[in-house]
Amino acid sequence: MPPDDVSRANPYRELAIRPSEAAPEYDVVVVGAGIGGLTCAAYLAKFGVRVLVVERHSVPGGLCSFFKRKGFRFDCGAHYFGGLGDSKSLGGMLLRPLGLDLEFLRVDPVDILHFPGRRLELPASLEDHIDLLRKTFPAEAEPIEAFFRQILRIYRHFYRGRRESDVLARYQRQSYQDLLDEYFRDPELKGVLSATVGYIGLHPNEVSAIAMAAMMMSYFYDGGFLARGGSQSIANSLMRRLVTDGGAIVLNTAVERMIVVDQRVTGVVLKSGQTIRARAFVSNADAQQTFFGLIDEAQVDPEYAQRLRRSRLSTSCFMLYLGLECDDAMVRRERGWHWDSYRMNDPANVLLYVALPTLADRSLCPPGHHILIATTVYPEPSFEDDGWPAFRRDCEQKTLARLETLIPGVTSRIVVKESATRQTIHHYTLNAEGVMYGWEASPDQYWLNRLPPETPFENLWLCGHWTSTGPGVVAVVVSGVKVARTVFQHLSPGSEPARNAARSAQAPL
Repeated sequence: MPPDDVSRANPYRELAIRPSEAAPEYDVVVVGAGIGGLTCAAYLAKFGVRVLVVERHSVPGGLCSFFKRKGFRFDCGAHYFGGLGDSKSLGGMLLRPLGLDLEFLRVDPVDILHFPGRRLELPASLEDHIDLLRKTFPAEAEPIEAFFRQILRIYRHFYRGRRESDVLARYQRQSYQDLLDEYFRDPELKGVLSATVGYIGLHPNEVSAIAMAAMMMSYFYDGGFLARGGSQSIANSLMRRLVTDGGAIVLNTAVERMIVVDQRVTGVVLKSGQTIRARAFVSNADAQQTFFGLIDEAQVDPEYAQRLRRSRLSTSCFMLYLGLECDDAMVRRERGWHWDSYRMNDPANVLLYVALPTLADRSLCPPGHHILIATTVYPEPSFEDDGWPAFRRDCEQKTLARLETLIPGVTSRIVVKESATRQTIHHYTLNAEGVMYGWEASPDQYWLNRLPPETPFENLWLCGHWTSTGPGVVAVVVSGVKVARTVFQHLSPGSEPARNAARSAQAPL
């Protein structure tokens, strides 16, 4: 996520306001313009609420933003979205009321898995996906059918927000490995069914069964999509919707602190020195940054502070961004997940994810070129260590060497090369230690065990991947919508629109 030349001539100037142009008071202030915060703010504006978003970066979107180099537009983090392009899917259904000016491109096959001696193109249709696996592993055909029925059931119960669910209660303490072992014997089938675990960042024996089921179905049931123009297009469209409906956004301006009086947040102080007051506040920022940075820790409930401190952070990754001069044939087959073995819980089995968004969206690069984004993990120095520049260079060399074995000659085709480590991600997002997924999505930190959107402060809510909906773009969209409806009900208790909003906040499906 390197510095982007977009900010030199900021295309958002016509939509964003300067701090000095902000009103002294709003109904709601949203801190952070990630997808969760933008979705929340856009819904609030649609409800007629006077809302202001404050973002420290020069562009909106958080991990759904891009940077430009020599005519290439690189997605910084997320680039591939489960279900957002289908108006009947969960994410698509929640975005539909906003009427966003977005075009999504369906990806089929939805994913490609590369194992030693096996390459599987997973169809975009769940039924075709199941048929492929049944043919590939005929001895396990019957449990494959039953397994997918069950994880679809988990997915539906989870996103319906059911706090009392026998289905979810059964898997609350289980890892994804436990779920696999319940249905299957074949270790290669278990490896194939775990190949996309990198979307959450834990091994199968560590990740929550509920988290993995929700992630898998968002792609394999609702379908995989790219946003035309890159992930920044989603953020830009949400920002336009926000402003069109009367909301406002300030970019390039950090919130320095929140003013708290008697367990209520009364205002935010901007880096510009300006104080903005509001009736309610939503933080889309890092949870620890919110309560230990923006708020004086002495004002935070001790038990809540202790919970934040003992919660484990998710992982991060190394990302290599390449602009290549090449044709489709050179790179097409290597899209997807590459694993060295089927032993998915073995730390020595290092993932490599190869994204090639320009196979679907030619607008992202010059003619005759492609973008390749490689994502992997390496043993890292301490976050405070001063050896990160050398680590980054070493990661680049190792990743290029691995890509060269997959795509002979690829290193000679490089036009642009950039990379990002967790230090880079921290610099742009302030996520603690540059994590990608908020809290670790382990069984003891998922569903009822994850932070709720409510906080010890009666008019402050959280949205985004730190909260109970978990990590992923669809999850943070759900989070933003639910929090918007809850905040609206808080601002207008007793009104019919508020009662409707409150009811729909509890059941987004």
